[in-house]
This record gives sequence, structure tokens and C-alpha cells, in this order.
Amino acid sequence: MQGRAYSSEGINLMAKTSGSDKYANLSAALLSHAPHLQDWYTDLRNTACFVVEQLMLAVGRDMSAEARRAVYPELLKRLDDSSNQVKDNSNTSSRIVVRPVHRSQVRVSACSALRAFCTSMPSSYCDTNSAYLVQGVVIHMDDSNSDVQEAACRVLEALAAVKPKVVETEVSKVRERFRSKHYCDRVLASCERGG
Repeated sequence: MQGRAYSSEGINLMAKTSGSDKYANLSAALLSHAPHLQDWYTDLRNTACFVVEQLMLAVGRDMSAEARRAVYPELLKRLDDSSNQVKDNSNTSSRIVVRPVHRSQVRVSACSALRAFCTSMPSSYCDTNSAYLVQGVVIHMDDSNSDVQEAACRVLEALAAVKPKVVETEVSKVRERFRSKHYCDRVLASCERGG
């Protein structure tokens, strides 16, 4: 229930703001939501990732560099989420059912938010922070869970469209050590298309 209330709070914030006010409030909204990414409750962490993703998709192109620097490290932390349960919101009878699932759900949600972060990133964004982002995501392309591998690969493919040289440099450094080289190859192919 707390996750649902949190989600409504984020959606209400977006609905109440419009035009230039929406862009002016984006940094504050993202910064106020970042602490929930570390919340003890798994469903709240999962929902926080979703809210950040939706904010990024709605107005991410206009967010400040300060907000970007504050948000992406929190999302990277969720890639190491160790929960064993999340709420499954597949409403068959309009109630939330708790089912044990692999810890990958929050991790995949974090990747979705990171992908939105990357697609809304201006090409002028700092190369150093972009490299830190790649370093934090690339290791998950060799994860034991194929859903996490795929989600991490999609993040880096999105970033390759904006920062191809940075992504190529970082992914090339680790490719030979990976068991799942095909994900690295996909990202490197995206770098070629992006550059």
C-alpha cells in the first residue's frame, strides 16, 4: 500500500504542474523521490524506480545536471537489490497479490528507469558521469539472470545512441572477461550506429 501511495504522490505532482512549471519542478521532484529508491520495502523501491522512469520520460530532457548526478547513482544501487519478493500488480480481481519472485524485478525496474535516463540525456552531458554509469551497468550484462542481462544491455544500447565513444571505450574494456559476449557485441554495434 505504501508503494501505491508513493506512486500516486509522484503522479499527482506531475499532474498538478504544467508547461514551464513542470520543467521547473522536475529537479525537485526527482531529488525528493531519490530517497525512496533505498527504502526498506521492496514494493516501494520498485515503485520508486517506476516513478523516476515516468518522470524521465515526461520531462527528462529538461532536468538539471545536478538532478541527473543525484538520481543515476541511486538507480545503480538498485541493480544490486537483494530482495526476494515484490508485489505482483497483475490485477485479476483488482487486488494486489504478493508472490515470491527472483530479486531481479527491482533490478529490471531500475534498468527501465536508467534507460529512460539515457534516452533523455543531452549529448552534452558529462563524459565522466556517463562513463561511471556505463561501469555501473555493464557488469549486469554478465549477470546470472537473463532478464537482468537483457535489461542492462538495453540501457547501454540507449546510452550508445547519445554517448557512443564513452560506451564503446568502457564496454570494450570488459568484453573479453564476459561469458555473455553477445550482449557486449550488441552494445558495440549500437555504438557504431550512434557514432
